[in-house]
Amino acid sequence: HYSTYQDVIFRLWGWGGKILVLTFLFLTQFGFCVGYFVFLIQTTLTMIHPSLYLSSLTPPWIIRWVLPFVIGCVFMLLLIPTVLLKRVKLMSPISALANTFIVIGLLLFSAYNVSVLGDKAVEAEQTGNIHNFFENTSLVNIWTFPLFFGIMTSSFEGIGLVIPISHSMHQYSSRYRVLLHVVIAILLGILVFFGAGSYIAFQEDTQQVITANLPTSLPGGYLTLVIKICLLMGILATYPLQMFPVAEIMDNLLVVPLKKLILQRNHSEHVEANDTVELPVEEMGAERAETAANVD
Repeated sequence: HYSTYQDVIFRLWGWGGKILVLTFLFLTQFGFCVGYFVFLIQTTLTMIHPSLYLSSLTPPWIIRWVLPFVIGCVFMLLLIPTVLLKRVKLMSPISALANTFIVIGLLLFSAYNVSVLGDKAVEAEQTGNIHNFFENTSLVNIWTFPLFFGIMTSSFEGIGLVIPISHSMHQYSSRYRVLLHVVIAILLGILVFFGAGSYIAFQEDTQQVITANLPTSLPGGYLTLVIKICLLMGILATYPLQMFPVAEIMDNLLVVPLKKLILQRNHSEHVEANDTVELPVEEMGAERAETAANVD
């Protein structure tokens, strides 16, 4: 059983393929983790900014530089212990918690999309423009296709964990294959439903960060706060799982060779200590033999 992608590629292409896959896998997963970290900071800033802006005593440089730095340090302190987990099985409760928060956030946002669509449909019917309801919606936009491709790729960022999870569930390999296909199909359906629903609801006003389309004034601001908290907790809980391939690659490149070097050094010191202890014993044996010969 192969536990990582690099094991499979090493079997097929040797060291060259292994190094290539390791490089791209590291850059991909590390990029996803950086994006998650930026999202955590930005989302937290949007939730606490209004109270700071109300105070004229708060200098702008604190809001722009100091506050994001402090928030980032707090998240680092929270995430570093979880990133040190070395087994995927230990992350299953954290992953389940993350999925729960994300599903709650998506359901609430989908409900808001439906309400927006309902309001627009009523308004279009009242004004007699029901036939032009989708006139501001373009089905194909080649200029934004690279952005679409990048977002869709990041939506399947967990692809780097397929083989490690399969290795940890090798006793259920047949069930895992079926489960993998079912999960990918469900994920694709959720992405299509949520993405298409949001684009139809907001049309050309759809923001790259979809939470920017949520209302900020009350009472809709409470819904926005709940959705942001759910997404924030979901991303925070799924971060260790996404960081796992990066941590594993760094361990194999840095920690494992360092451990081998330390073990070799300790072994060498132990051998030298044994030689130092055995030398006087051998000399004493030689002296006793010589004394016995002289007596004889």
